[in-house]
Amino acid sequence: MDQKKVPGKKFHVSVAGCTNGAHETYVNDLKGLGQIEVISPEQSDYLVLFCPIASRVGTDIRAAMDKIPGGKPIVLVVMHHTYDKDHFVPESRRLVENPEVIVTVDVLFHESKMLTCNRNDMAWFQVKGVLVVSPAQVFSSVTREHVALKVKEQSNKPESGQRSYRSFQNMDQKKVPGKKFHVSVAGCTNGAHETYVNDLKGLGHIEVISPEQSDYLVLFCPIASRVGTDIRAAMDKIPGGKAIVLVVMHHTYDKDHFVPESRRLVENPDVIVTVDVLFHESKMLTCNRNDMAWFQVKDVLVVSPAQVISWQSCVWRSGLCVGACRCGPGQDTGQDTGQDTGQDHSIEDSGGNTKS
Repeated sequence: MDQKKVPGKKFHVSVAGCTNGAHETYVNDLKGLGQIEVISPEQSDYLVLFCPIASRVGTDIRAAMDKIPGGKPIVLVVMHHTYDKDHFVPESRRLVENPEVIVTVDVLFHESKMLTCNRNDMAWFQVKGVLVVSPAQVFSSVTREHVALKVKEQSNKPESGQRSYRSFQNMDQKKVPGKKFHVSVAGCTNGAHETYVNDLKGLGHIEVISPEQSDYLVLFCPIASRVGTDIRAAMDKIPGGKAIVLVVMHHTYDKDHFVPESRRLVENPDVIVTVDVLFHESKMLTCNRNDMAWFQVKDVLVVSPAQVISWQSCVWRSGLCVGACRCGPGQDTGQDTGQDTGQDHSIEDSGGNTKS
């Protein structure tokens, strides 16, 4: 994968406006991953620039970039003030041309806290992808977050949608009710969807041959005309009463291709997560959008802590994976390892037996 990395663990923080202290969540989380905050840019390996938006996104970003020293890699965190955790903002990275910026993310905050939302979780996922972090620190982070999740579940106290500590999963995130899934393909994917099927199996989930046998449905919807029209047509063809993971597939060769979030067009309450992915011919593209989409899908799955650790191990074993395990067959990494993935392609039949 061509994802750039920061060259070390020492970072300097620059804040280009009023965050009400909300940016401290990121600073503390960076320290939790073994990164070290230093007091001057000269001492640092990279800079973390927090840019709260007060007027126009492009204008504020340019003003913020003009005030920081050059010659250092930059992690740019663009902060949007809102109380709406579903607030839509276009990706600010499209407005950033400075080659020293190795990752640009958009986050939502309200008053002095980050919101608990998918956008913020995906942004943190992207930031972690460029850090120099040891496998032990990743495992420790996963363990801490899993324990924190359990403690908060047991406390049974509703939250306002804000957080001071980033959980690994949203507390209000729905889950699929089990591990058996049925695949429905509403158009031509050229087989690219098999990447997702294989990755689901890699997390211990079982493909079954009929919707009736399944705990949930995985609907792949390649876009051929208009997004809303194609999604509605796809939804009309699948049975009701089952939880649905909806994967909207956009055909392009451009890994930076921008598409608005299709979830805003989905009203069916059976759909527990909607993601957008990019593919070309028979392969998924290697890009941030696809990695973040997989992160969202994995977030609604029933997966044991042991399987999470095993999944994270694959990240560090494979030179092609950064932040998410996308090393299944059919993934367009730009390289051919020439190795068998060893994944299980069995499907369970109606009698509970498996066949290859």
